[in-house]
Amino acid sequence: MRDRRSTRRFQVSLPVMVWRSGMTSVLGTTRDISTSGIYFFLDQPLLPGEAIDLAIRLTSDITQGKEMVLWASGRAVRLEEPGNSQCGRIGVAAMISCYHSLRKEPAPGQEAVLGRP
Repeated sequence: MRDRRSTRRFQVSLPVMVWRSGMTSVLGTTRDISTSGIYFFLDQPLLPGEAIDLAIRLTSDITQGKEMVLWASGRAVRLEEPGNSQCGRIGVAAMISCYHSLRKEPAPGQEAVLGRP
């Protein structure tokens, strides 16, 4: 099967916070990311087509400078059952529709959930 993606995906395992309507944030882990999409693992299911907001901590080795937090919005497009994904977690493929901003530091109260002391 030929890969039809138009942008390069980078395989990287990073903490990701996921918010959805009517739900508090859930911590997940990325598998790969590109400018138009992301694949991550969660312990709780999402619905295909569901709108989500994301916060991803980019480490200094990725940014080649300071750590940053990428804030984005998108939609879940595909889910993989725990038996087909990493460590019994649900795999989620999501399309990123827009990036809100790049911040040097997480928003107040988000330091611990994004892997910062």
